[in-house]
Order: sequence, then structure tokens, then C-alpha cells
Amino acid sequence: MTTKTPTRNRKVEAVVEPAEVVEKVKNAMPEALDEFISRQRKALEETGEALKSFLPKEFQDHSRAAFKESVEGYRNLFNSIIDSIIDTAEKAKIEPEKDGDKK
Repeated sequence: MTTKTPTRNRKVEAVVEPAEVVEKVKNAMPEALDEFISRQRKALEETGEALKSFLPKEFQDHSRAAFKESVEGYRNLFNSIIDSIIDTAEKAKIEPEKDGDKK
């Protein structure tokens, strides 16, 4: 038989109050999340720079020009769709009745 008190009979006291821990975590979360996002953004930027260094200058120039052309293409497409919707809405607009037009 051992002389130690069995664990189930010992009373364990909290070293730190749970409310204090919860409060510390609540206060630290926004800062930690902002720090994490900032570091992830920086990591992606650095990865992009590393990959870019593998590509020849001419390829980078042509890729940039192709991207700009693609953006302009989408811009023109969306503008034409918007213009078409506006024209259709104008045609479908019901003119208010005037006093002399009543039957």
C-alpha cells in the first residue's frame, strides 16, 4: 500500500481563474489575427517575387499586357450588358397618364 493520497481525493485549486484566461484570449485574438493576416500577405508577396524572378523580362511584359487586355475585354463586356439592361428598362418604362389621355 502506498502512502500517497489518491488523486481522486485531492482537491485541486485553479492556478488562474478561467475568466481571466478568457479575457486575455479575447483581447489577444484581434491582434493575433491581424498579425497572422499580415504575415500571410507578406509571404504571398515574397513567393510571387520569387516566382517572378524565374521568368524572363519579356514574358513578364507580355503577361502584363495580356492581363490588361483581358481586364479591358471584361470591362467592355460588362458595360455593354449594363447598357443593354438600361435600354430594355427604358423601353419597358410605362409613361404616366396625362389628364387629356384618359378614356
